[in-house]
Amino acid sequence: MHISKLVKPSITVFALTMSAQAVAQQQQENTNAYPWAAVFLDYQHPDQPMLGLTVAVNHYDKSYPNWGYYLGYGRSKEEDLGFEAPAEGKRDLTMLRLGVSYSLSNNLSVYGGGAMLEDTTEYTDGITQFCTDCKPEWYTDTKRNWGGEVGLRYALTRHLVFGIGYNSVTEGGVFSIGYRG
Repeated sequence: MHISKLVKPSITVFALTMSAQAVAQQQQENTNAYPWAAVFLDYQHPDQPMLGLTVAVNHYDKSYPNWGYYLGYGRSKEEDLGFEAPAEGKRDLTMLRLGVSYSLSNNLSVYGGGAMLEDTTEYTDGITQFCTDCKPEWYTDTKRNWGGEVGLRYALTRHLVFGIGYNSVTEGGVFSIGYRG
């Protein structure tokens, strides 16, 4: 009689433990494959600081459950070139980034893709007209440089994601903090 009193609770505890392990394993399998989207605030510093936004999506496709893609845009502040008056000049940088990502786990992914840096300089020649309402003539020079980038993204929590990467166009780092939903 005493043995059956001990066996029944032991079997119940064993069954609960096994079912809890099965539920935990099923949840882990499900969390590795759930779709998510994230928005990142990016910082880069080629020769002047650039801030940008990146949208990354990990779609769930049964054939390719760990793959995703991203699109990023960054821009610097407009820099005054400091020409002597009456000449004027300004410069700004714009970056476009596009690529794919692969999730190693639900919290860690690698990414890579292409990047384009556009360096735009606008200036006047400093020649002024002899009229009161005349405006100077502006000229624009644009240089485009192409390259690639690779990096890692790590989700500290379910929603907070950090990213760090290397961009060959700027020959520097890309640092990101984002919200994933």
